[in-house]
Amino acid sequence: MGLDAARARPGLGISVPVAWDELNDLTSGAHWTVASAATRFPIGNTPLAEYESSAAQINEAIEVLGLRRPAPGRCRKTR
Repeated sequence: MGLDAARARPGLGISVPVAWDELNDLTSGAHWTVASAATRFPIGNTPLAEYESSAAQINEAIEVLGLRRPAPGRCRKTR
């Protein structure tokens, strides 16, 4: 789902980026609707500003858990 995307079913909200410190103030996943989302647009993607700098590799976790990485270009089947 893209940012600022309306969900396809009635009663579901607009997908918007939020910062961790905003979570307690949200009423639900439908906090912003088509009718109210314009009030959020001025904030834009600001909550994602530090997202890229928080990226981490999972290689160490894979090794600790004893998992094997799938070969490049192949996905591991889960079932």
